[in-house]
Amino acid sequence: MRLPVLVPPDASGRTTVTLLVAWVPVGLVDAVIPTALAEGLGVDPGMALDLAVAGVRIPVTVVGDAPLVPGSATPEALAAGASGLAGASAATTVVVDGPTLARVLIQRGTTGALVDEWWAGSGGLADGTTSADDVVTRAGLARDLQEAPLRVATPTALLLAIAAAGILAAAGFALHAVAALRARRADLAHLRAVGLSASGAVGLVAVEALVLTALGAVAGIAAGLLTALAVGPLVAVSPGGTAPVPGVEVHVPWLAVGLLPAGLAVVLALVVAAVAGSQQAVRPAELLRAGGGE
Repeated sequence: MRLPVLVPPDASGRTTVTLLVAWVPVGLVDAVIPTALAEGLGVDPGMALDLAVAGVRIPVTVVGDAPLVPGSATPEALAAGASGLAGASAATTVVVDGPTLARVLIQRGTTGALVDEWWAGSGGLADGTTSADDVVTRAGLARDLQEAPLRVATPTALLLAIAAAGILAAAGFALHAVAALRARRADLAHLRAVGLSASGAVGLVAVEALVLTALGAVAGIAAGLLTALAVGPLVAVSPGGTAPVPGVEVHVPWLAVGLLPAGLAVVLALVVAAVAGSQQAVRPAELLRAGGGE
């Protein structure tokens, strides 16, 4: 391929280096800067800035800003995120077009490798199959974040809290049923005296306990879910106190939530069985003659 080239007549007498490139010379490079940097410097889209890249001053035009820049996390930030919630990178990262920046650097006499990081699909390769020392995969990073000690302790604590809440609720309902039975012994004795069977009296107590259990379980679960949705994303912060990246997503453990009413139902069945046994031993006539059991 032949290309015509215009050489200045005084080129042989110049002391500067003339560079022949196969593209239209690039002047300004379009760039996207972090939102925090734009607000701190008071930079608006369309304004020009100078960046120092490889010791060379590169003029850029700000075309926009972004709150977060993918891939800007440093190895230190990734290591910190492995033991807790990862936060946004504190480094200032400017996004420009790679080939355009490379052309500007070449125009200004920069030589050598202009790429220090490659993003590639890992395919079906397992971690550690490559000879490079600083390869990070999304799957491996996600696994490290999920298996970090803090990530393991948090769901464990929540499960223990659910179990403790279930035990307290079951004990509360059992005590309420026993106290209500003792307070209503006279009423049940009158009903037994007018023909209500022992099973019927047990059914009344069971229905009352069932209604209270259902209302308490629904109200408690609803309050817990609303609290988790409203407060969870606010209390989950990165080690630096900022919002975690990626953001918090609330996942409801429906299995554990469903086990709570099931446990209460078991306690209710035990309470009803105890009430049935006590009612079988009650003699309404003797109880009424004794003054209603007071």
